[in-house]
Amino acid sequence: LVTPVILKGSDVYSEFYGKSTRQLGRFLDYASSVPSVVYIDEFQSFGRKVRGETGAEIEDTRIQDELNRWLDKIVSGKSRTIVVVATNAYEKIREDIRRRLTKVGLNDGVTREMLLAVVQDALKREGWLNLKAEDVLDLMEREVTVRRRASLTPSDIQEIFREVRKSKEAPLREKLRESRGALGLERPKISANIQDFSVAARNVKLYSEQEKSQEVVDAVYVMKPKVNRDDLGGLHDVKNKILNHIALAFNPSMAELGHQSNPRFFLMGPPGTGKTLLAMVAAAENNVGFIKVRGGELMSGANYMGDPEKRVKDLFGLVRQKSPCILLLDEADAIFWGGDPSSNKILAQVKAELSEIRPEDRVVVIATSNKEQLIDQATRDRFEPNIYYVHPPLNDTEWTEVVGIHLRKLQHYLHSEVDAAKVTKMFRRQRTLSPRGVSETVAEAHRLWASEIAAARAVADSVAADKGVQSVTSRYQEDIDRLNQALKVYEQEGTRLKQSEVNQDNYKIRLSHFQQAISSLESLEDREHREIAEALILPQAIPGVTYGLYTSDRGSGGILTIQCTVRPINPGERHFSVTGQASSMMMGQTSVPDDSVLQSAQNA
Repeated sequence: LVTPVILKGSDVYSEFYGKSTRQLGRFLDYASSVPSVVYIDEFQSFGRKVRGETGAEIEDTRIQDELNRWLDKIVSGKSRTIVVVATNAYEKIREDIRRRLTKVGLNDGVTREMLLAVVQDALKREGWLNLKAEDVLDLMEREVTVRRRASLTPSDIQEIFREVRKSKEAPLREKLRESRGALGLERPKISANIQDFSVAARNVKLYSEQEKSQEVVDAVYVMKPKVNRDDLGGLHDVKNKILNHIALAFNPSMAELGHQSNPRFFLMGPPGTGKTLLAMVAAAENNVGFIKVRGGELMSGANYMGDPEKRVKDLFGLVRQKSPCILLLDEADAIFWGGDPSSNKILAQVKAELSEIRPEDRVVVIATSNKEQLIDQATRDRFEPNIYYVHPPLNDTEWTEVVGIHLRKLQHYLHSEVDAAKVTKMFRRQRTLSPRGVSETVAEAHRLWASEIAAARAVADSVAADKGVQSVTSRYQEDIDRLNQALKVYEQEGTRLKQSEVNQDNYKIRLSHFQQAISSLESLEDREHREIAEALILPQAIPGVTYGLYTSDRGSGGILTIQCTVRPINPGERHFSVTGQASSMMMGQTSVPDDSVLQSAQNA
């Protein structure tokens, strides 16, 4: 008779130093003393590679040395013992242990006919004879291909069938729970279709799939955006083009038309212009997942050679598992930097992963950056022709639209005097605009108003309790001063409002709150630039050469020189006429539209 011997970690490891090695030695000596078959499951827990620096790693090394001693005894001796170890992490096993064992790949001999037989048996067992085994197997193999895994295993098939059955039984369990287990219920019949297997195959973790790096998991933000195109202000020249092009990548009918769209998009532009919001709108409109990754977080903290490359590979593996989805690589210059493309292994891994993305994967990669000069050219070529410059709003109409979107969230609290055009004019007068700056300023105005109401309530409560009035007043003095100034304005308008009566219904956000918010958020550098620009404005127009700053629609700038003549106003003639060619002191002579030149001359 042959004795089966199963070795588990709990039979070996002990909290006492040295005891684990003695227990393993006694266990193995007993197994080799009788005819036996020794089976060790999850062998990587015994034979994994360790550095041997800590006390626990030294103990692991002693256990592995004892295991090697026993394996040598089995191989060279006359004991009637067969050793079988199982693992799904063969590469993690110590090399000297692997040399003493014979590798048997269980997946190597699995043919498609075997997998088809497993599927047919499972369909017959579940009673789902309406489905064809070939169609179900094709779907499963397609999922393995999307995830870039080596092969499909029988264990994967069984797990997918269990997932389908579990999804079908969930509503039946709820119905049974509501009926409180009443007798007489007929046994429900469970039916399935090919779509159920498609959903289950995406949710099931395949047997050959390895765990992702913890750094990748920490850097990934998975969400379901709830925004639409109406939340995007400005960008009228590129907004619809970008969003419609992304939608084509998720449209299954495009494959029938033979169209192979590039699922890679690169959005460049200054900070705060709406690049991330564009990606979120695309995910919401196509009803797909949205995965956001910051390049700096993904690359930081790498301790070993090859660790960043593994993180990049794990990231794209995770994205394929979550398909259909949009992957947003925010601050992509941290990954795409082209310092030394020939020796940059991280960049090589990124380019390889980008090249492997196909339209059938139903994955769209959107990279954003405000440092286009750092992007490697070969990486940029992989995004062609989907490279777009996301610029700030180009005129007051677009700026008013951006401001209006942010004010829309506060409509219930706004005074009737507040509208987007007036707030935009205040921005134009005192602050260099950016969409993010608009958002921050509107939020600051809201905070100032809310803090004034909170201060009024705190003072009223302290007066009612007759406790700590002076302390509360001194704590909120700045907010109370602003509130008193606003109440004086109300009084001048014919509304008498006491400080103790202030609430969100009778006290609204006024233009003064936005004025104070702009002043508080304007940095010293911005204020100096504004004052210098205002000092250069002449009190009256004079003929001659006019100098001014200009900015192109791509964000580049310089000093524009315009020679013009100021004439008396005559009927049918312009007050300004350009008598010299407009040129840039930074870019050389360049053609400037007459309207732009005249507008610059008028501004001067």
